[in-house]
Amino acid sequence: MHIMSQYKDALHVADLVVTQHVLGNVLWLLCFTDIISNNPHASMSQVWGEVVKIYRDRGTSLQYNHLTIGSFCNPDAPRAKFPRLRGKGAEARHLVPQLRTIWKIYARPGNRYEEHVSFVLD
Repeated sequence: MHIMSQYKDALHVADLVVTQHVLGNVLWLLCFTDIISNNPHASMSQVWGEVVKIYRDRGTSLQYNHLTIGSFCNPDAPRAKFPRLRGKGAEARHLVPQLRTIWKIYARPGNRYEEHVSFVLD
């Protein structure tokens, strides 16, 4: 086995496993806590609108076409499983800066829990 094949596999695992779980959790927090609103679907709609705007402003090459609550959890049972954003690894990797920007807008200052999330995204 060549070192370059192991390196590619490590990136694949990081993007498909770790990044998707982190992004799924961030999206879950934005939608199912009162950070944005008490309506998860309204919160998701607002987050998606901001993601699209940031994609456009930054000229992001790899993008999700659409995100819904069903993209990272079961909307009927959001606490049944750990959230995980589905999709391609490269799409997830390119969504991280957008969600970092959105999180910084909505995270409440002085909330220690939300500061931990900011640390993970940075």
